[in-house]
Amino acid sequence: MINFAKHPSGFTVLTITNASATATISMYGAQVLSYSPLGRDNLLFVSSKSNYGEGKAIRGGIPVCWPWFGPHRTDARLPQHGFVRTRIWDLEKIEETPDESRVTMLCRSSKETRLLWQHDFALSLTVSVGKALTLELTTANTGEEAFTITDALHTYFSVKDIGSAQVLGLDGVSYADRVEKREETQREIVTVSGEVDRVYRSPSDCAVVDKALGSKVTMKKNGFPDTVVWNPWIDRAKAMADFDDGEYKKMICAEAAAVGKNEMLVIPGASITQGMTLSSEKI
Repeated sequence: MINFAKHPSGFTVLTITNASATATISMYGAQVLSYSPLGRDNLLFVSSKSNYGEGKAIRGGIPVCWPWFGPHRTDARLPQHGFVRTRIWDLEKIEETPDESRVTMLCRSSKETRLLWQHDFALSLTVSVGKALTLELTTANTGEEAFTITDALHTYFSVKDIGSAQVLGLDGVSYADRVEKREETQREIVTVSGEVDRVYRSPSDCAVVDKALGSKVTMKKNGFPDTVVWNPWIDRAKAMADFDDGEYKKMICAEAAAVGKNEMLVIPGASITQGMTLSSEKI
């Protein structure tokens, strides 16, 4: 069952309930805000101080970062992580079975987007809610010139205590440490004991383990060559108006991404599809 509701912000939110899971999706940003497999807690974190105003990004869930990740590489005045996470998407299609619900949303180029990025495009996101959560992001070039993108499905995972959280599957992977400004190779399981902002150069799957909750969430990637791991820690958390000072203890980002040198070329008339699947198990 899919119900439509108005968030206090005025945005339309889809509430999904089926035999396998429950979820909520905001049409503003096409952003998954929650996902709870049957009998399990919500896997995703949303800040209690998140903005829900027009033009402001929602802090948490799974924002879509597109057509660039992080700051724009030539114009710092442009919005962080692109512009589609702060636009209202169109609902294209709903498909339901007793065990799974699929929602497809679409964002197209317009006069407003061309002020930020000159290219014509059609960007679709299909969210499948069932025993697993699957997101498929398709970028179509509807213009006459090729363009390149960097992007991410910027997943905020909920954890009971960041001190008990681990990211598995990145051992031996080289990464860019954007806090220390250096290149490193991961020599052990990823844990967090300070500010972390790393781009791991690996298309492989990974998993977020929360020992305190006894849970493991596996992220299988398709078409994303990188994994970004992020936690703001104490000082950056205090500096963010849309993030409570202590919430760094309750979340970790592990993001399916294509960043920096792994930008993707999309020629006129062509499209590329990227995706990820999240599945949860007790440990």
